Amino acid sequence: MAERISVDFGSLTNNQLWQRGMAVVLALTGNVKYANPPVAMAMLQSLLGAFHAAIIDAMEGSKKAMTLRDSLRAQVISALKMVASYVQENANGDFSNTGFETYRTTRKTGQLVTTPTFRRIYRGPNSGEIMVLINAVPYARGYQVQYAALKDGVPGPWTVVDVMNVKSAFKIGGLVPQTMYAFQVQAIGTANRSDWSNSVTMVCN
Repeated sequence: MAERISVDFGSLTNNQLWQRGMAVVLALTGNVKYANPPVAMAMLQSLLGAFHAAIIDAMEGSKKAMTLRDSLRAQVISALKMVASYVQENANGDFSNTGFETYRTTRKTGQLVTTPTFRRIYRGPNSGEIMVLINAVPYARGYQVQYAALKDGVPGPWTVVDVMNVKSAFKIGGLVPQTMYAFQVQAIGTANRSDWSNSVTMVCN
């Protein structure tokens, strides 16, 4: 799991935003690890001071004061996002003593696919054709079938074909009549490829 800085500053109340900003100023001022932030800590502190004063002034209900408060709030959020991006790039995974809140991200991995089997293998309507039906397995996004001619029971070079639809039979053509072939199937998932299945053999017409 990777740790990242939370930049959802817009969800904070005005006072929470001011407190978060001050925590960052206190943590990063003089911190040699973050010596060149995109916003100087003195500038951020000054902005936060003006924001805090505007929060207090806006309590009296003045529209002008509220407009100024909201404008300064947007500036504080923008400044904190720039500093957060800088810290994220330079923290090397250690966000202690930065003043920022963090969260952990979990990398989602796909489910593993298991080895499929053939539902049926039979001769096609034309010479040199074999039809294969595959038993679907969960989480597969496709399949591959490999086949090879057998000589004295030993497979020759394998030929691999992609099979994306297992609801109907897949035709393999161009085979040599009166030749024994071995067929294997493999499932392809987002997280892995299954092992090849055991061979199933058939003589082609």
